[in-house]
Amino acid sequence: MATNIHLGGLASGLDTQTIIDKLLKLEAAKITTAEQKRISLEADVSAWTDVGGSLGSLTDALDTLRDMDTWNKMTATASNTAKLSATANSSALEASYTVSVTNLAQAHSIASKRLSSSTDKLVDILPGLTAGDSFSIEGHTISITGTDTLSSLRTKINNAAGDVLNATIMDNRLVMTRLDTGATELSVANVSGNPLSDLEIWNGAIFQNELVEAKDASFKINGATVTRSGNTGLTDVLENVTLSLSGATGVGENVTLTIARDTETPKAAIQGFIASYNAAVDKMGAYVDIDLTNPKKPVVGELQGDTLVGTILSNLRRYATASKSPYMDATNASYTYDGKTGIMDSLEDVGVWTSGKENQLALVDEDKLDYVLNNYFSKAEQMFRGVG
Repeated sequence: MATNIHLGGLASGLDTQTIIDKLLKLEAAKITTAEQKRISLEADVSAWTDVGGSLGSLTDALDTLRDMDTWNKMTATASNTAKLSATANSSALEASYTVSVTNLAQAHSIASKRLSSSTDKLVDILPGLTAGDSFSIEGHTISITGTDTLSSLRTKINNAAGDVLNATIMDNRLVMTRLDTGATELSVANVSGNPLSDLEIWNGAIFQNELVEAKDASFKINGATVTRSGNTGLTDVLENVTLSLSGATGVGENVTLTIARDTETPKAAIQGFIASYNAAVDKMGAYVDIDLTNPKKPVVGELQGDTLVGTILSNLRRYATASKSPYMDATNASYTYDGKTGIMDSLEDVGVWTSGKENQLALVDEDKLDYVLNNYFSKAEQMFRGVG
């Protein structure tokens, strides 16, 4: 029995195979068209996603430029950072100070005499020392046993008073150093017997082996003498300024400390805006341009002919080069640069303008930007942030 059915024109009077073939071609054409549309739409979506990313970066750059924190920072600059460093918060006032450092704060450090070994029993190598002798250090009593060595004594001290001092062995000497700097000395006393005297640490009146004197930092600011127990993180000397001392100055040597507005952060934000603006414009331009590098095979941008891209580009350029704000006039926005007076109401007034055949934004006059930020800071802030 036949398994295939084929109706040709001679048998049926109708060329059904030709009709079926044409119908299949029509459907295939529809599928091809739909697939091409899908591919084109996906390409458009990808292009717009790319454009959206560049516009998002531009928005972030503008947000940074308009952020109050960008314009509300202060700097603290020392003329000799090997002697002094400082930071200032936004509430600090512009000022200049003359600083000289007499001495840094020191942590008290004392030692025992040098013994023959750090592992021999103390009662065997120290005449007069007996088991049961004890002493106090920073209020903690340390008792000496018949098996204690210099090393075990160090461990006992650290376990008892490690929150105040650090005990170590150095050249077979017991060394104890306060953790905090300042004029406060380590507190020691014999409790039973004379173990501190036997170790030649303290004789009841003086420290017998003082390595580092307990000392406060001493320095002068504008002629006024200041003492502090520490060298760093000094927040209570100058209002809204934190000082850190790192070295004594020589005789007649001074360090100049200048508290001023931070102009570098706004400048960096302006440069960031320029870069983001140009990147967004370049991105959109590439998607709407026709590359005729090879006239025989021109490359058409994915969004070429899309009027929305053109509108966005036009608006970006218009806003970037806009001026003559009704809120800025000779009363609140006038400035003088290079002998000429103007109203600070456009990018051109801070040295930024279009440049090159691509008509990109550029910092065309960096000297002018620096001058404006140093001499008309609040007016530059007013222009960028829209505040009076």
